[in-house]
Amino acid sequence: MSSAFESDVWGADIDWRYEARYTMHTKGITLWPLQWETYADSHDWTIIKLEHDNRDEIPITTGIYTLILQPGIANHLHCSYLMYVGRTEQLRDRFLDYVGWERGLSGRGKMRRFLMMYNDYIYFCYTLLDRDQLIIVEENLKSAYIPWVNEKFEGMIGVARGAWR
Repeated sequence: MSSAFESDVWGADIDWRYEARYTMHTKGITLWPLQWETYADSHDWTIIKLEHDNRDEIPITTGIYTLILQPGIANHLHCSYLMYVGRTEQLRDRFLDYVGWERGLSGRGKMRRFLMMYNDYIYFCYTLLDRDQLIIVEENLKSAYIPWVNEKFEGMIGVARGAWR
């Protein structure tokens, strides 16, 4: 039931709980075509739903990975939100870190919230790379995409994010 104030000022049809839920799921996404155009490399990506049963499909090798959301609305094939870019010495171990996020990821509050809120819609994408390429490719992809869950950025992206947060 709305208070008299809510009815007078906002109208009786406002549901404040719905607004709170909406706000909780609103994320700041940076859409910057100039940054997209800075990344010229191409990679062969594999996409796997982030579920424990898929662990054996993930290789035990080095690579770059991304976490994407796919809401599956109307079976639209190309509706995805890239939320995180990372690098790892062992893709399968990192995949399992995210599948079993309840047991770990201490100190990574934003990642824990992301995994908790969107668990059923997260996909793990990976590309295989040599160890000596990991850092530069990860940084370049982070600078191109500027994913919401990533918190540390190098260069001018890091400076800009720090200044405008």
